[in-house]
Amino acid sequence: MVETVATPAKQQVQVLTIEKLVKLLSNEHLAEFKAYLAKANAQLPLKLINSITTDISTFQGNEELCTLIYGRADKQTRQSFNQLASYTLKLTSFLARNYPTYISISVFKPELMVSQGKIAEAVKLMELLLDIGEKIEDFKATARALSFLSQYSYMTNAQGEGLRLQKRLNEILQYEMILNEIMLYFKSNININVRENDLGSDLEKHLGYFAQYVNHPCFSISAHARYFIFYINYYYNAQYFYSKENQAALIIFEEDLSKYGYVVLPYFTDMQSKITLFRLNNPDLDLTTRESRKEIDKLMRLNEYFGFWKYFGNQPELYAINVKATYFLANYHHRYYTCPAPSKTYLMKCVPILKCGEKGLMKYTALPSGNAIIY
Repeated sequence: MVETVATPAKQQVQVLTIEKLVKLLSNEHLAEFKAYLAKANAQLPLKLINSITTDISTFQGNEELCTLIYGRADKQTRQSFNQLASYTLKLTSFLARNYPTYISISVFKPELMVSQGKIAEAVKLMELLLDIGEKIEDFKATARALSFLSQYSYMTNAQGEGLRLQKRLNEILQYEMILNEIMLYFKSNININVRENDLGSDLEKHLGYFAQYVNHPCFSISAHARYFIFYINYYYNAQYFYSKENQAALIIFEEDLSKYGYVVLPYFTDMQSKITLFRLNNPDLDLTTRESRKEIDKLMRLNEYFGFWKYFGNQPELYAINVKATYFLANYHHRYYTCPAPSKTYLMKCVPILKCGEKGLMKYTALPSGNAIIY
C-alpha cells in the first residue's frame, strides 16, 4: 500500500505501509524483527528495514528508498521495489504472531507529546497508528487512535471529520466484540477433551453459527470462523473433512494465512500448526513421500517461528514426532505379520524417532493426536 503525503518541503512523496509500520516499532521490536530477517537470510527485506528512518516527522517515500536499495529508481526498478515492500510487509507476520500488540506502545506517546506542546507530532503519530492499526486489524490500537483523533477534530471545530471518525470507532468496537463472541461461542460449546462432548444433532447448528462470519471483511474474524469450522469437522465429521471439497478449501485457507500473515491474532494462537497436523493425520496419506516429509518438516519448524512454544513443550515438534512414530510403528506391525523380511527397514526408521536422542522426547511419542494445540 502506498500513500502520497507532503514533506516539510511541500514535495509529494509516496509513503509505503512498511515505512509507516517501522516508525511505530519500539527499539526492542525493531531489533527482534531485524534478527528474524537476518536468521531467515532475507537480505533485501533486511536492507529495506535498515534503510527506513524511525523519525515520524519525515517520510523517505517510495523513490528514495528504492534508490537506497537498488541504486536507481526507474520504472522497472520501482516495480521490483514495490514487490519487495509488499513481501517485507508479509514478513511482519513474525511480529504479528509473536508480539500481536507490538504497535500498542505508540498508543500512549501522543498524550505525553500533547502535554509537552507537541500537538502536531501527536496527531501525526496517531494518524500513523490508525493507518497501520486498521491494516493489521489491531482493534484496540485502532480504537484508541480513532477516539483521540475524533476528539481532536471536535477540539479544532472539524465536526464533520470528528463524526466520521466516531462512526468508524463504533464499527471497530463492533468488530472486536464479534471476534470475542466467536471465540466465546467456540470455547463454550466445543471441548474435545470431554468424552461426553458429542455434538450429535448440534453439529449443523454450530457449523452454521461460524459460517455466518466466513466472508467477514475482517480477516481475523473470517480466519477464526473458517478455522473453527475445519476444527469441528476434523473431530466430529471426519468423512467430510477429508473430502476433496474440504481439502481444497483447506489449501485456500493455508494460502490466506500466509497472504494475510501481517494481520494480528490473539496471543498463543497457532492455526498453522493445527492445520498442518490435520493434514498429516489423513489416514490415506503416505508419510514416506517427499511432499509428506515437507509437511512434517514444516510442522517441526513452526516451534521456532512461534517463540512461545519453547515454553510449552514444543508441541508442533512433538506432534510431528507422534505422527511419524505412529505411522511407522503401524506399518512395522503390519509388515511383521505379513512379510517379516522388509520389516527391518521400517524398524530402522522407528528407532531414531522413538529414541529422540538428546531431546529426550521418547515419552511424547504416545501423545494423543487429538490433543488441541490451541483452544
